[in-house]
Amino acid sequence: MLDMFEDKEFPLSRREQRYLFVIRTVFEQQKYMYENKTHVCPHRIVSLHQPHARPIVRGKQKAPVEFGAKLGLSLDNRSL
Repeated sequence: MLDMFEDKEFPLSRREQRYLFVIRTVFEQQKYMYENKTHVCPHRIVSLHQPHARPIVRGKQKAPVEFGAKLGLSLDNRSL
């Protein structure tokens, strides 16, 4: 349907375009998992509003899986 707007102003705002991209990606991931009969997908999106958040398995009794950005940071106090 978006192809109908070639000569006109694009009907979606940047925020809506982002959501559309995320929804398409989630659909492709779900389709991949269904067709391959698996529950695992690389870089799986679990939140439309925070597509950068990933499930992190912690193995805790209360919450075995936590959600957050996979981010690594290390500081080195050595002088260069």
